[in-house]
Amino acid sequence: MTQNSFNGNDDRPEVHIYRTKEGTVFEVVCGVLLLVMWVLTLWSWQHGRGTPGAQLTTDIIGTLTTVFCLACAYRPNMINIPTRITNERQTWTLVRLDRIICVEICLLFIGINLCDVLCLKAEEMVLFNIGFVIFLIVTIIIGTAQIRRIR
Repeated sequence: MTQNSFNGNDDRPEVHIYRTKEGTVFEVVCGVLLLVMWVLTLWSWQHGRGTPGAQLTTDIIGTLTTVFCLACAYRPNMINIPTRITNERQTWTLVRLDRIICVEICLLFIGINLCDVLCLKAEEMVLFNIGFVIFLIVTIIIGTAQIRRIR
């Protein structure tokens, strides 16, 4: 990890995280989950299930969101949290939280695709997706609390 001086616009230092084994594992897991999402979409198109336009849009948004979040893990000053990062341990915890959220985002978009493929009713889809979003929010709250506790 390298840290440049404080930039003029913000009181957060510009930090660059280098590649680690942990980061590579998270990236591989996200890659496999994205591959599963795209294979599920292709399978559903082949078997005439789901809505092709909605699935394609979901897959593109899910892929771009995951790639952007994984890229942010290498530049933690791009991650916006309500806690001031003051030391290296907090930075590493923030990076780990970001990577965990990336895996959850992949699972969320796989779930959205599954809802479409299984032709679930609108009420079931809404409950399923709200559950995932609540799970994501709880992860963010717990991760932010952990970062605040580190001194």
